[in-house]
Parts: sequence; structure tokens; C-alpha cells
Amino acid sequence: MRRGAGAWLLVAFVAAGLGLFIAAPILAVLVASFETPRRLERNELVTLTATMLEHVQEGDRERRLSGWWQRARPNERIDTRRTALELAGVSVTARADDRYDVQARAVDAAMDRLAPERRAEIEARLPLVNAALHKRVLIADGLDHAVRASDLAAFRLGQSTTMGIGNYARILKDERLRVAALNALALATTSATLVTALAFALAYAIQRARVPGAQAIRTVALLPLVSPPVLVAFALLLLFGRQGLVTFGLLDQTLGLVDANSFNIYGFGGIVAAQVIGLLPPAYVVIDNALARQDGALEEAAVSGGASFADVLRHVTLPMAAPALARAFIIAFVLSMTDFGNPEVVGQGYPVLAGEIYDMIIGTREFPLAAAACLSLLGPGLALYLLAERIFDRRRYDPGQRVAAATGHVVPAGIRHALLALGISTAAIVTILFLVVVASAFTVYWGVDHRFTLAHFLGVRADLQDQTFAQSGFGTRYLGLSSVWTSLQVAALAAPIGGFVALLTVYTLDRLRPPGRSALGFVALLPAVFPGIIFGIGYLHVFNAPLGLSALALTGSLAILVLNILFGNLFVGILAGRGVLQKTAAGIEDAAATLGASEWQCFRHVVLPLMRQAFLLGALFIFIDAMTTLSSVIFLVSGEHMLASVLIFSQATGVEYGSAAAKSTTILAVVLATVAVAFLVERRLNRMLHQ
Repeated sequence: MRRGAGAWLLVAFVAAGLGLFIAAPILAVLVASFETPRRLERNELVTLTATMLEHVQEGDRERRLSGWWQRARPNERIDTRRTALELAGVSVTARADDRYDVQARAVDAAMDRLAPERRAEIEARLPLVNAALHKRVLIADGLDHAVRASDLAAFRLGQSTTMGIGNYARILKDERLRVAALNALALATTSATLVTALAFALAYAIQRARVPGAQAIRTVALLPLVSPPVLVAFALLLLFGRQGLVTFGLLDQTLGLVDANSFNIYGFGGIVAAQVIGLLPPAYVVIDNALARQDGALEEAAVSGGASFADVLRHVTLPMAAPALARAFIIAFVLSMTDFGNPEVVGQGYPVLAGEIYDMIIGTREFPLAAAACLSLLGPGLALYLLAERIFDRRRYDPGQRVAAATGHVVPAGIRHALLALGISTAAIVTILFLVVVASAFTVYWGVDHRFTLAHFLGVRADLQDQTFAQSGFGTRYLGLSSVWTSLQVAALAAPIGGFVALLTVYTLDRLRPPGRSALGFVALLPAVFPGIIFGIGYLHVFNAPLGLSALALTGSLAILVLNILFGNLFVGILAGRGVLQKTAAGIEDAAATLGASEWQCFRHVVLPLMRQAFLLGALFIFIDAMTTLSSVIFLVSGEHMLASVLIFSQATGVEYGSAAAKSTTILAVVLATVAVAFLVERRLNRMLHQ
């Protein structure tokens, strides 16, 4: 297809967007993971402090330095004077580990031996040296929007960086990080195994056993796919926590069988339960699609040849489904490894590596170590993927188009009834968990006061027993649904823009075919491979002060949330759009161009109508993610732009159960309504086109 100036502008736009908002954040995390800290010498520390203070207005800088020095404690004064003398090349007879009174006399003696001019010069540097030794945290706290987060963290700790594998070595040497990594591996292996087995059983029940109510079971099983973050773990907490309806209300208070403080959901088992239910949808979709595409005639032929049900399952069904089972296991494994929400809600002190990363970013701000830990999370999943590719490379079975699945008669009645019971049980558990969260949203205080209330939706305290506390307004800033509207605003901006950008990217790569299109396509699909936590801290690192200019900072703004969610989910629209264009001959656009249509007219009147479904799918996926995502945006929200998903996580790990439930219920209603509207719009468009 011919290329004009507009086509080259589009290529430049797509390349710049993919490079800046996908490649740069991921590359930043990769580079940062090799930045090994080195403790600064004291002269380097004083120089760096002076550089940091240049970002503070001159009058305020002098006032702060002077005030800190005047209020310095005696031990700080001795350390500061001793350091200033040593930096000036003046020796102090006392050792640094001597008692302070001994050091004080030695410092005074050294100062008395100096010439007046030299002494005045050293005393003039004392406020700066004191700040370098004792006030770095206070200095750094005021420079969040002027200096990169990693540089501030290094300054606080008095470190510089060198390139090396020190951070990766530290993960192996640090006992807590090593234990957290092993816990994450054990958790991911257990959860992925259970969820893969459950997903296969459900898919087999629906595709082969054709159990009654299959569509209802499938729909309910997929609900966690569009649910707010940690909803499943939160619901398990409401049922089986220390104040849970079952553990406390029934087993403890009513029946007196257990002590809810010791018999509850917290710990490894609770995390596994939450992850199995929460990770069921993606694993089920992969396996269900594989079983639906298998040629059922092969199984029926095996039965006709005298094979038993067990023989058919073992020698026909499972071997053909093995690649899908491996993919489902790997997906669940990676998602479990990178999950910190569920362990934080129901883990209660059970350390996992993703949770340690969260603490590093939010707490100690050790960005390079967090970056190395993030990339370490990918190692086991990548190894499993490469192993699966090697195993199944020569044993692929692809029926091509969708084929008819086997009829239900190949499944014995007993197995069919067991599969039906499993499907109903799974659907019932998911339904109960969702209903519990909804019920909690209308309850004064779950586990204590179960009276009906709308206070959690209105943003007021529901506990009316303490009128003083309820009327004080304390802690009410994040009650109510204001954060839901912020999430809705972000979703409303990111979804249509993201859907359109995905179409522009597909059109550029598959129709304009610019130089380096393979590299651009690879970059566009990277967010599908890297977990959200990597994408989130990459944005935090790159856009805190781009090019060292605080004026360009996006952190804390609505824009960084929109961009992160938009480009983090761009791959869905790209994959859908590519599927459409690859089935459509490029000659249609060439014919339009031959008839005199401009590039824009070809794109508007030919390409866009063809890719309407891809646009809707991409935009809908971005909308849902904007309403429910957690790991990518938790490091990017601010007090001014707080997303509901982050607040749900925070309140679910605290005591604001009602407020978290109200937000979860509202988000679930909004997402389900949006999916329904998108479905109706698509049906209407199809009807109009076929009339």
C-alpha cells in the first residue's frame, strides 16, 4: 500500500507511544535490577546532599540548615564536627567508637589548634555536614516530584549505585527474601495444580459430559474475571475470618466447637483457596477452548473400538488437551507468583516475594532490589514455558477450525453425575462468596452488628453506637463511592482511547508494514508477558521526573493512571484486530485507493468498520481492567486521584469491611452493566449490517 506523509506520521506516533509507554518502563526495571548499592564515603555524602538541596528554594534551604544545626543533639554535634574536621584533613586523636565525652574533648582540641580563618571555614560547613549525616530523610521527603524515586531512596540510605548482580545475590542471601521466594514457589505450585485440575474438570463436564445448566455454571465460574480486586479473599475473610460468619458466628459463638481466633482462614490454606477461585477463569478459558476444538469423533471412534472411559480419557482426551493444560498451569503459576493482594488479605504474616516487593516500594523504597525481585518472579514461569514448548513442540495436534465435540454418551452416568455435582458446587461457592460481599455492603459492621444500612454507600460512619466518633468525621475521607467515580473516570478515558490506539497500531503493523515492524509488534505484546507489578514500578521510575525534570513528572496525576492502564492492556485490542485484518484481503483498501480515496478515507470507511468488534473487545477489556486492577496502579495512585481498587485492598486488610464491600458491589454492578451494554451494542451492529 502506498505511503504518504500521513502514513509516516502514524508510524512515528505508534513507535513513539510503544517505545515511551511500554518499552521504557520495562527497560527501566531491567536496568534498575542491576544497580547495586554502594555505601557513600562521607565526602561523597556531603556533596550529594548539597546537590539535593539545590532543589530547595534558597531562603528555605538556609533556614532549614540553620534550624537543624541549632536543634542538633549533643551526639549529633560531635559526629558533625568530627566529620567536618576529617573532611578538611584535620586529624582527631580520639577514635570514632570512644565515649562521646572523650571525642568531644578531642574535637575541641583539634578546633583550638586551627587558624581563625580555617576554623571559620570549617564551622561554616557544619550545618551542611549535619544535614548530610542526620537529616537526609527530611530532605528527601520534600523532593518526591523533583528527583527520581530510586535516587531519593539511595540518598536516604547514603548509597550510590554500580552495575552488577548484587541485588539478585541479596535475594538468595537474605533469609527473609529467600523464605518469601520459596513460599511463593510452594503457593504457586499448589494453587496452579489445583486450579488446573478444577478447570479441566469443569471444561470436561461442559464440553464432554454436557451436564445440565452448563451455560449457567460457565457464567458463574467466570465471574471472578470481572470482579473487583481481592474480592474472593475478602469474602473468605467475611465467612471464615476471626469475625467470620461461619467460624465466629456459627462454630464459635453458637455451637462452641472452635475458637475463631485460632481456627480461621488465615495462612497458606486461605491464600490457596482465594487463588484457586480467583484464577479459575483464565485457566478454564484456555482448557475449555482446547476441548471445544478437539475432534470428538476420535473419542467416539475409540469407544466404538472397545476402549473404556478411562482408556479414552487417558490415551485420547488428555494427550490432546496436554498443551492446553500446560498453558493453563503456567498462567495460573505466574499469576499466583505475582499476586500480593490475596496473601496480604488472608495471609496474615505468611511472606511471599510479591508482598516483599510491595513493602520495598511502599516502605523502604529499595527500588533496585524490588526491580530484581520482580524479574526473579518471572524466572520460574519462563522456565516452565520453555520446558512446555520443548515437550510439546513435536507433539502438536491442531484440528484447525472448531469441530464438533464428543457427545455425552461416552461419559458414564456416575462420572457425569459427579461432574455435575462439582459444577454446581463450584458455581454455588462463587455465588455465595459474591453474595456475602454484597450483604456486607448493607451491614453496619460484619460479625458484630448485622443491621441494614446504606451508610457505606453514602460515605458516613455506620457504627452509630459511638456518636462522638461517628460525627467527628475522622477517617471518612475514603468512605463512600468517590473513589469509584475516579475509577470510572479513568476507565471512561482509557477504554475508547486504548481501543482506538490498538486499531491504529494494528493498521500500522499489518497494513503499512514499516521497517522494524516485528520489533514494534514484540514491544506491543510485552505487557501480556510481564506482570502488572513490573509495569507499575516501571512507570513510577520513568515518569517521576523524566529526563531529571520535575516539571514533566506524571506521578500522582490522572494521566499516569490512564496511560498505565491503556498501554498495559493494549495487547488485547491488537491481537483481536490482527485476527480481523489477517482474514481480510488488503486488496479492499487498495481498490478504495485506486478509486481515489485518501489514506484517511480508506482507514475511516474500510478499516474501521471491519475492526469494530476488535475495537469493542479492546475497549471493554481496558474498561474492566481500569475498574478492577490493583498490582499495576497501587504504586501510582495519589490522595487526589485514588482508585477504588486500591482502597478496597487497603480497607479489606484493615477494618473498613463495609466500605470495601460497598465499593466492590458498586464496581461489580458497573462492570456487569458495561459488559451487557457492549453485548447489546454488538448484537445491534450485527443486525444492522445483515439487514
